[in-house]
Amino acid sequence: MPENAKGIDVSHFQGAIDWKAVKGAGVSFAYAKCSGDRDDPQFAANWKGMKRAGVVRGAYLFLMPQLDPVTQADRFLNLVQQAGGWEKGRDLPHCLDVETFRGRSPAGMVKLISECAKPLEDAMGRRVVIYCSRGQWDESVGGGFEGHPLWIANYTTAPQPTLAKAWKSWVLWQYSDHAHYAGVNPGADADYFNGDLAALEAFIQ
Repeated sequence: MPENAKGIDVSHFQGAIDWKAVKGAGVSFAYAKCSGDRDDPQFAANWKGMKRAGVVRGAYLFLMPQLDPVTQADRFLNLVQQAGGWEKGRDLPHCLDVETFRGRSPAGMVKLISECAKPLEDAMGRRVVIYCSRGQWDESVGGGFEGHPLWIANYTTAPQPTLAKAWKSWVLWQYSDHAHYAGVNPGADADYFNGDLAALEAFIQ
């Protein structure tokens, strides 16, 4: 069976990253925080550094329930554009990181996610990735996005993650929050793509 492509996800918490060293350590892809609760001050450097190093790159928006969803999406798209832009066929789909709810009802969360996702999807011409953990999603959202690629957070040594109930399969799996790779200090969240590098390259087309 082909080996899953390895990835990491990062934010300003990791500081300056040596993406060439990360690539040399066997990391094929990465997601970098762009905006949400704050504009990530390392995003532009990470976005450009991933491309230079040949790491398949993606950007994520940390969704904030108390803020206007379209304003959040527009801010995210502007920051990506300022950093060099998203490239169809080369970059991973934009991601919505859904892990804070601020007392919104499941119906309210579905509306919020949908309204934030639409401008991102219009810009890309494809569906956004949804990042979530099983328990939080099942309790606070429930469904409505089954056709979107799932990035599931599930820290386990099991051979497969436990999925949120709305999904039958996963595309990305954050399996650890303390991976240690050359070029990243401190450690980063560790991820698998559900397939090998060739499958990853096919996914972004």
